[in-house]
Amino acid sequence: MISTTVSPETKLSRTRDKIQYCSSNGYSLKRELQQEINNFYNTLTAFNKIATNKGAGKPGVDNETIDVINLGKLERYHQEYVNNGYNPKPVKRILIPSVEPKNLVMTLSNVSNKDFR
Repeated sequence: MISTTVSPETKLSRTRDKIQYCSSNGYSLKRELQQEINNFYNTLTAFNKIATNKGAGKPGVDNETIDVINLGKLERYHQEYVNNGYNPKPVKRILIPSVEPKNLVMTLSNVSNKDFR
């Protein structure tokens, strides 16, 4: 029996190929990118990637950890974004002194912003 399911890696590879093709041939990427952003599976993949990061268990500037995000909340955030109702919360910026002429800036986000950055 032949499998008809396409793996997430294959989908991502195809998307990268489409983006590269459009970019190389002067086509607009807006539609392609918007379709990918509006795909809930990609939001879920981004969330899972964030959840596996080293600092995932630490609270953000809103004092919430990623543990408070359940599937229902993630779906709500996604729908708000797709329907242009998502308003990101402010982030906290910390200046880190450097020997270079400019200071380094570290940006701390809150949990709901991390998925849609």
